[in-house]
Amino acid sequence: RTTACSVQVVDLPVVAITTPASGALLSATADCDTGTPTMDVRVSGTTDAADGSAVNITVGGGTASMTMVASGAFTACVAAPEGTNLPVRAEVTDTRGTASATVNVSVDSQPPTLPIGDLAVDAAPVNLRDGTVRFRWTAVSDTGGGALASYELRCASAAITTEGQWTAA
Repeated sequence: RTTACSVQVVDLPVVAITTPASGALLSATADCDTGTPTMDVRVSGTTDAADGSAVNITVGGGTASMTMVASGAFTACVAAPEGTNLPVRAEVTDTRGTASATVNVSVDSQPPTLPIGDLAVDAAPVNLRDGTVRFRWTAVSDTGGGALASYELRCASAAITTEGQWTAA
């Protein structure tokens, strides 16, 4: 005896997040909407979903931002909480169903509360040809009280006191 059976193969849309990169550390310079008091991150990606399909994007489980697919791509400026290893999720829905992609990022847009008070430079450069120098200091907290995710050192001929001077250094 033979029993009839049917199989339906569902071809869900394919979605990929291209920006930000997985593992990225996003600082205040990555804020795509500086007119708001919150940190907002640009999330872009590609998909084979039909133009006009809805894409819902979240960062760190926060409020979803909705955009539409246009020419196989999507982009949105999405609110991002402070934190480490935050999931950035893009979920696209078309007539075939729903698919999603996730990358993890860290967001640290808060400045330190205090300057580094005990910065010391080792007596001799590590490598004279490469100009490598070692620095030592005690870590300070950021405005939210959390540990800083990283430090970025810049050189300038005068004190850096504005964002423009920081960018130019």
